[in-house]
Amino acid sequence: MINGGWSQWSPWSDCQGLCGKGVQKRTRMCNSPAPLNGGRPCSGSSVQKQDCITPCPLKKNN
Repeated sequence: MINGGWSQWSPWSDCQGLCGKGVQKRTRMCNSPAPLNGGRPCSGSSVQKQDCITPCPLKKNN
């Protein structure tokens, strides 16, 4: 029996969102090792999210 273990976190994604507030995320997998022969799955979340700031496009004056 082998219990599951988490991989390292991936790098944070680019900030996704509209002008001002956005969100970025990172993921990990339950494959280090993967559960085997009745072992327990990984506990906890495979995704983390955090707020980020996205730049607003500059307005052009005509």
